[in-house]
Amino acid sequence: MTAERHWERFDEAAYDNANQMRVCAEDAIQELLTREWEKPALKPHLFAELANELRSTAVKYKDTQQLRAQIVAVLDKYVDKL
Repeated sequence: MTAERHWERFDEAAYDNANQMRVCAEDAIQELLTREWEKPALKPHLFAELANELRSTAVKYKDTQQLRAQIVAVLDKYVDKL
């Protein structure tokens, strides 16, 4: 269910009773918690490429101030930000 639909349900419940509003809020919270804990999935070959690139980056930039930025750059290639 989309966030927009959750708001629609909450708005509809606002004209009804408090119990229905509570149910709508609980449903929305449960969905958010479920999505929060979902692990992103990568195909096995992409996961292997990511692991190899992260390792190479760590070896190349060890003991430098650039390590974190370089790791972020590698991750950006494989993972979309929300």
